[in-house]
Amino acid sequence: MPLQNISTNGPENSEKDLSPLDSKPATISEKPGLTRNILDKVGQGGTLAGNVAGTTFQTLANAVGSTGQIAGLVLAGKLHRGEVPNYELAELAGLFGSWLEKQKRGEVSTSSLTVEGLPVFQITLKESGFLGGTYLFIFAATNTPPLDAYARSQKTGAKDFSGIALVLQTWDARRFSLEKEWSYFVWCDSARLGKGGAAADYLSAWLVDLTGRQFEKRDLLEDEPRHRAPAHPDATFTGRGEILDVISRSLLSTDLAGQGLPWLFSLSSVGGAGKSYLLNLIRQTYAPRLLSVRLDHLDYGEANNDLLNLLGLVAARFRQAGCPTPGFDKLYRQLTQSADEAEKKRKKIDFARQVGQVVSGATARKIALQLSKTFNKFWFVKHVPGIIGVGASVIEIGLGLFGQLTQEQQAEIDTLLGSQPVQDLTHTLIKDVARFVNQQQEKYYLWRRPLLVFDTYEQAGPVIDQWLRTVLLASPAFRVLEPVVLVAGRFELLTYDSRWSEFQGSLRSFRLQPFNYNETAEYLYKLGITEPRRVANLYELTGGLPLFLHLAANLNSEATIIKVLAERLLEEVDPDWRAGFLEMAVPDGFNLETVRKYTNPKSQAEPFFDVLRAASFSEYRGGMWHFLGPVRQTFLRYREMKGHA
Repeated sequence: MPLQNISTNGPENSEKDLSPLDSKPATISEKPGLTRNILDKVGQGGTLAGNVAGTTFQTLANAVGSTGQIAGLVLAGKLHRGEVPNYELAELAGLFGSWLEKQKRGEVSTSSLTVEGLPVFQITLKESGFLGGTYLFIFAATNTPPLDAYARSQKTGAKDFSGIALVLQTWDARRFSLEKEWSYFVWCDSARLGKGGAAADYLSAWLVDLTGRQFEKRDLLEDEPRHRAPAHPDATFTGRGEILDVISRSLLSTDLAGQGLPWLFSLSSVGGAGKSYLLNLIRQTYAPRLLSVRLDHLDYGEANNDLLNLLGLVAARFRQAGCPTPGFDKLYRQLTQSADEAEKKRKKIDFARQVGQVVSGATARKIALQLSKTFNKFWFVKHVPGIIGVGASVIEIGLGLFGQLTQEQQAEIDTLLGSQPVQDLTHTLIKDVARFVNQQQEKYYLWRRPLLVFDTYEQAGPVIDQWLRTVLLASPAFRVLEPVVLVAGRFELLTYDSRWSEFQGSLRSFRLQPFNYNETAEYLYKLGITEPRRVANLYELTGGLPLFLHLAANLNSEATIIKVLAERLLEEVDPDWRAGFLEMAVPDGFNLETVRKYTNPKSQAEPFFDVLRAASFSEYRGGMWHFLGPVRQTFLRYREMKGHA
């Protein structure tokens, strides 16, 4: 059926003839050349095309001196280097129409139109003879829903085409499906997708004459149900569109390095501003395209301050995502299987701890190196950080960041990261992932890109931070896989360690702010809340923090909202400290001296202060630590509700 959004060019809305180009590049052959053996076998109606396509094109590939796979890669490289002309859309359509007429297979008609304002060129071949078929060839910039609708209307209309093939300059990487009965040729990536048949054979034969190469046949993407995108995206998404667009372009690019797009992203905000929500939305929306690994504070805790354990968790996440890690698993078992040996070292561990208590600096480093030679590799990696007093826990210095290490502490981390087990395990894991990604790239046009997500990064610690920066992301073997890495936490990545500036050319940083009033109103409108007074009241109570808005939106009374918000905040606090948190809302800001005034016994002041400033809703400004404004007001009102003076 006709579409309202489809218009035609030319006078009186009639379809416009598309004349062949007068000038042709010198690379185009005027003779049928290598394609004749294909066209002879297609026959009238193309009934043999589907059967002979595979063997015929293999023969043809051998004739031009290349396999199909290598040919596709060569053509893609030539396109990027400008060795093959980057034809305009009208130029391509004109060349194909001219080529079809030279084959004398039947009647060829050409026309142009617009679909949703974009130019589309259409060529129809009606083969001669009683058994002759009719084929539709569509040339367009990319695959859009309106274009699909138009092509379907042609297929189901008065013209019963024997086959439909589309030539697209680019594929819309946000689309994870295609019409199973159509053939697709993606010019910029020299890829052939979808169904075979006579229509596809005609285009393939033309492309061989035009380029000397055939396009590589690949499946669109891995059809695995657990990796499919959700049927209904989150309709309440608000206020982060620019961030999502920038990250999406990198995730969906088929040439991340060639396009110079960023691949390392730092997302920072106070607690409750929506970092984790945004990370989950990205992973869910683009699930079919991603080999996704996510770690957060729970995983850092499970690793128990042990880099080797963390590597095991990373490998486990890759396996859960469908990527086997046989090489890593074998090496990891070799390093960790000997429980008896670990027990035999217990006394040596105790002795080493005593040594670590009385030495430091260069002496400690020498001892660590000697221990690495004396004990097995696994024991060294597992215990040396704790012996020297570095560990993988957060080292709170200054503003509570872990990039500011002493020279001695840095030396011990360098010893750990340079140890053979860490290097071997990391490189073996990269090899396993590379094997999976390479297989994906050979088989699928939309292959699954590695995505590493590190959430609540402020709790990762200096060892993990430096392993990520100096070992994993510094590896050329890992970088060639074109991964995307998202690091989310309370602080910008450069704040943890200024040496992240080494990645400045590939790094984009975003600071997520609470919603402003208009964004709050938009979000609540999507939830069905439109009454202006209630919108204003919810904005005042929540300060525009997305988490607070989500919790409060469906609650009716103000007292209930205060209770729910306060108890949700206190969930991340140990029960022994919760009453103290409510008391610390009374002063407008706090430091260690302030905490001592509110703490009994005084000996608990320092550990309590550490807990206060580690809370996700605390921030440092003006020389003091503060609860976020909405959090402080919530605590104060909840404190009053509980009857505190």
